[in-house]
Amino acid sequence: MRIRLSLIMFVTALAFSFTIAIIDHFIHREEAIKHYEEKIDFIEETITESLQTIDKAHNAFGCSTDKKMRESTDYLLKLYEGNSDLDTWDFDELYEKLDLDIYMINQDNVITHTTFKKDLHLDFNECCSTLSRILDNRRKMRDFFIDYIDVEQMTGETKKYSYQATPDKKYIIQLSIPIEESPVFEHFSFFPTIEELKEKHSMVEDINVLNIGGHAIGKTDYPSTMTPKRYDAFLQARDLSERAEIKDKHHDKEFIYRYVYYEPIDISQNAEQRVLEIIYNEDELNKTLANNTKRLIYQLLVVLVIILVTIFGIQKWISRQIYLARHDNLTELKNRRAFEEIFRKEIQKRKGLTALIMIDLDNFKSVNDTYGHLRGDGVLKLVANTLRKTIEEPHEVFRIGGDEFAVILGETDKPFIKETVQKLENNISEAIAKEKDLEGFNIQASIGLSIAPLDGIYLETLFEKADVAMYDAKEKQKKYESYLDFRH
Repeated sequence: MRIRLSLIMFVTALAFSFTIAIIDHFIHREEAIKHYEEKIDFIEETITESLQTIDKAHNAFGCSTDKKMRESTDYLLKLYEGNSDLDTWDFDELYEKLDLDIYMINQDNVITHTTFKKDLHLDFNECCSTLSRILDNRRKMRDFFIDYIDVEQMTGETKKYSYQATPDKKYIIQLSIPIEESPVFEHFSFFPTIEELKEKHSMVEDINVLNIGGHAIGKTDYPSTMTPKRYDAFLQARDLSERAEIKDKHHDKEFIYRYVYYEPIDISQNAEQRVLEIIYNEDELNKTLANNTKRLIYQLLVVLVIILVTIFGIQKWISRQIYLARHDNLTELKNRRAFEEIFRKEIQKRKGLTALIMIDLDNFKSVNDTYGHLRGDGVLKLVANTLRKTIEEPHEVFRIGGDEFAVILGETDKPFIKETVQKLENNISEAIAKEKDLEGFNIQASIGLSIAPLDGIYLETLFEKADVAMYDAKEKQKKYESYLDFRH
């Protein structure tokens, strides 16, 4: 029962504690993931707000530049109407006059004439097919377009561009001005914001603002082509206005790429749409989750130790209570309750004879009356120790109550029973004789016995017969007596 109870308590406590610890683990895990996602969302929002600030600044303060580009475009359109032979144009003189770079893009979307020599003969079909399609649309519409922030294809330099097709649609007049030179960009640039975010958040590897062709604005070292996975995610953000995330390699290490569609605040000027690219790692999150797992393991180990220690303590306490329930406090012999349980089990075995020996101390009361109960307790302990030394396992010794003791001899025979009874009488007499203060009290043991199944098979019957035999021996002043006096 003790083992079963301890096992039930252990399993219950373990299941309850482990359940609480695991639930706590997953709560902390979800909180860590949520906190990490909130950081990335905050970074995204910060960059978006920075771009919105630039758009607002351009709307508020960029009018003079827009006006200059429009007036310069009108000037070139009139020049083209008067002379469409571009080979006769003096582009160096035009640059000095307008203070803008000029690009003439033919119907094949190739720059045939320009003041920016590095872009001469640049074929947009080869370098940037998306922009090439945009140019075809703008050629058809013949409107005046301004891209506030874009990338110079050959150098990666950040510039502001304007576009307008000639009346005959043979060319598109493209003008540009370096955006870094603009007071607006100087005060509202998003690059310092990017660097600040990268410095503050170790998870961020890089942040880029991509134009509609997938080129990073203001990055000369940005790869000219994306991996297929990244490009598909970029297109999903650009064309479907959806946020897209994928895992891909960056500098031989795996990162997460987040692409977010950004539409300029004021699209009335046909400003070009952009895509944010946030490259970040999960090192910090993985470290947090690993620490959380370690914390769970430590918790479970501590819980296990506490449970084991507690169960051990409870089991020890229970064992003590069970021991006290079945043992006599004074002599530490098994008590009457244990006697009844054990005797019934012995009878049920039905292997050989089972002897019940009852022992009572004659004249014991006089010791209590003369010396007090403390000395009387000493006599009882003396007799108990003598019985314990005389009776060997698997046989049992009990204190029934007061000065009465009992012995159960299981699976035995008559010769052994008789031999044991004689040993008991002799050993008790010798032990008492050694106590000098007990001389004159005439303390001796009266012994009675009954045998199952000869005298019966029920405990009550056998107990009564052994008791009768014991008192008969006491009256006749015999050392011991069997209920049948061994006549069988």
